[in-house]
Amino acid sequence: MPTPVQCAVLCHAADVANTEHVCYTYSVQKKLTITVDAEVYEGLHAVIGRRRISRFLNDLARPHVINSDLAEGYAAMAADEAREREALEWCEGLAGDVADEPARGG
Repeated sequence: MPTPVQCAVLCHAADVANTEHVCYTYSVQKKLTITVDAEVYEGLHAVIGRRRISRFLNDLARPHVINSDLAEGYAAMAADEAREREALEWCEGLAGDVADEPARGG
């Protein structure tokens, strides 16, 4: 099952290909009991707020414990010199299009 990030990439790829694609994500959650200092506990409640601490800690820990296929994918794309050259030409073409636009008065 793809992760939410992979799912977003798959949905975008489907949009590009002009195909209809429905993407569902499923999240299995596990309950975890942790012990923190009283100051940390009070700070979490004061800064993050009740009922939002679990998500905050989950998002904080995720990049440290999950292997990111997305980062590997970006690295592979960056290593593809022909693709990077094509992307640069496309970006430079956009900049040229904007330069040809009449100036807006204001």
